[in-house]
Amino acid sequence: MFRFARLRPAGSRKVSVIVPFPRLHPGMPHGRPESADRVERRAMAMWPRLNHKALHRCHGNAARIAVQVARRTKMTPKAIEKLISD
Repeated sequence: MFRFARLRPAGSRKVSVIVPFPRLHPGMPHGRPESADRVERRAMAMWPRLNHKALHRCHGNAARIAVQVARRTKMTPKAIEKLISD
């Protein structure tokens, strides 16, 4: 018997070990607050050419969405945040 059960001498048959792969990132909860959806819809209504995926990554945070929109308009992020927030 070998000292280490999984180690074999050279030339012996190959051993395949199946290791359970842990999830690196636990799943995000599927439910989002309604206010996040309202803020995103309001921003998309005012600026329809915004990237929907970029807005979704903001998770409904009005300040983060305002920074995204401020790149496309002369309005300040503070003014944009007041327009789209609840």
